[in-house]
Amino acid sequence: MKWAYPSIFSMFFRFEDESPCTALENQRVSMAQTISHLRMNAQIDQILDGYRLIRFLGRGGFGEVWLCRSEAMGDYRALKIIPSTSASHLQKEYDALLHYRKAASSLRSPHLLLVEHVNLTDVGLFYVMPLADGSGADDPADLAWVPTTLGRIIHEKKDSASWFASEEIIAIMAPVLGALQTLSDAGLIHRDVKPDNILFFDGKPCLGDISLLGRDAEMITHRGTPGYTTPSWYIGGHPDMYGAAATLYHLLTGNLPDKMGRSSFL
Repeated sequence: MKWAYPSIFSMFFRFEDESPCTALENQRVSMAQTISHLRMNAQIDQILDGYRLIRFLGRGGFGEVWLCRSEAMGDYRALKIIPSTSASHLQKEYDALLHYRKAASSLRSPHLLLVEHVNLTDVGLFYVMPLADGSGADDPADLAWVPTTLGRIIHEKKDSASWFASEEIIAIMAPVLGALQTLSDAGLIHRDVKPDNILFFDGKPCLGDISLLGRDAEMITHRGTPGYTTPSWYIGGHPDMYGAAATLYHLLTGNLPDKMGRSSFL
């Protein structure tokens, strides 16, 4: 389907009757509890298909992201591991990743994260990606180094005397919307569009963390992030359009999506 981008803005004013933000907080707590019960088998210095795990970077999308180094080339990459007790579920995720990889490479969008390697092992499903820009240290192996995401940029901007200019917002969001259109044209849905999943490579925004993606008509077990995933009343629209709208709202106002539509936070 083709996206009607202007309709994203109209979504900001449809939330006045939404349930209190305590419901959203309950969703966040439930997700955190679910993630905390995942058991990963990955360990530092473990080698997966020629990639040595260097250090744990973070959790997200029901998986773990690790800094890894190519044994052949010696350069750093990011590696995401998605565990599951269901072999059939992992197979669906694996098939979707392969479909994404083929679509991304053939369409060659500079704003879609490349997947360089995918495999299923006893550790779980894992895939290797380029490493994003970072800050805090020059060497990604340094514990002070963190990847640059839109979420981090927004957080740091709150300490600034001025907010983002309209040109800056357009420069960030237009490539992301284009990347989502590319996914939609390929019959894929991202399902977890949010500021923390917009990474920067050489200063340019790129849509990342595609571990929840699926085909348009396909139901998957994993959910997106509360506040950015579609609520129960959102019927008929593209799921990624809602996530893009929530992300744009956060970028425009600095407020989390649970404030959308509440007059005191517009």
